[in-house]
Amino acid sequence: MLTQSEQPMEIIKASDMGFCFGVRRAVEMMEREAEGGLPIVSLGSVVHNPQVVGRLRERGLDVISTLDDADGRRLAITAHGVGPSVIEAAARRGLEVVDTTCPIVTRAQRWARKLVEEGFAVIVYGDPEHKETKGIVGWAGGKAYTLRSENDIASLPADLPSRVGVLVQTTHTEANFASFVNKLLATRMHQISELRVINTLCNATTGQQAAARALAHEVDLMVVVGGKESANTRHLREVCEEEGTRAYHIETPEELEPEWFAGIARVGVTAGASTPDSAVESVIARLEAIAGNAPPDRQEAEVSPLPLLRDLIAGRMPSTDADGLTADERERIERWRRATLEERGRALVGLLRTGSRIGRLPPEQPIFPGFRATMCAKRPGND
Repeated sequence: MLTQSEQPMEIIKASDMGFCFGVRRAVEMMEREAEGGLPIVSLGSVVHNPQVVGRLRERGLDVISTLDDADGRRLAITAHGVGPSVIEAAARRGLEVVDTTCPIVTRAQRWARKLVEEGFAVIVYGDPEHKETKGIVGWAGGKAYTLRSENDIASLPADLPSRVGVLVQTTHTEANFASFVNKLLATRMHQISELRVINTLCNATTGQQAAARALAHEVDLMVVVGGKESANTRHLREVCEEEGTRAYHIETPEELEPEWFAGIARVGVTAGASTPDSAVESVIARLEAIAGNAPPDRQEAEVSPLPLLRDLIAGRMPSTDADGLTADERERIERWRRATLEERGRALVGLLRTGSRIGRLPPEQPIFPGFRATMCAKRPGND
């Protein structure tokens, strides 16, 4: 019998993590455009994840930093969005624009413009250097105040207009946003006659943060996978540490240090909204090797419920030869085909448990030819 110190390390994945809708949409749009044969460039990195950016570059999507580098090629706007001045400048150059801005970010941009048009002083709670925040400020006509933290509230002008509208960078945490608004009221209540707070937080990001926070309570250490430039990934590490759990933010499995896990019985894994499933699975394989739970050359990635759910909704289980599939999707289909009945069962249980996070499903969804899954709401009185 194994002693406590000899027990294998348990690796637990967060119930909600990885690619969000906005990132998946942007990546798929750019993949389709790149595969169309016509030259296309991205104004900045598509998402803050080097693996995804590298994969798209291999497919022909170049990354540029200024419009001057476009050289007449089609221009892709990233998921973070841009201000209207960039769109106007592209039009003057005669560039065809492919806009992959996340719909949640677009909503924040529209609110910024609306608040300014209605005479509000606009405050954006977020990183002033982040592309998304810069774009939102652009839609406010450059008239917004961007504050990185609560401490920056003191920098607001003494003659701040009495009507104030507050927006937030979509990847921030609910707790920090609530605390920011509370301090704004506490320190400027005497000046503010009308305060309009618009919750522009991303629900997917908020759900991932809640799942990471819950998992941090159950484990001894958290590993957060995602690009070092990814704001939402950094926030995931922060929420884990706020729960008193040691957390490491890594991009690749090679960054994992075996000594981190000395004496660790349970380790949790989560990932940012711009982290592909393949990156998470490679990290888990490395963790399994460190833990000695299986030989390194025989690692098999678990069938992840959330990616499977997305596959089911998209109806993409039939064939790896189907048009429009990404490499990650083909890999998941192959894993599903190789999975044991027990692994498939766990994945489908995960589907039922997490379906409400993704949104309402139609009554029936195809999984593969000859099989259909129906999701039903439990009615009072049913067993």
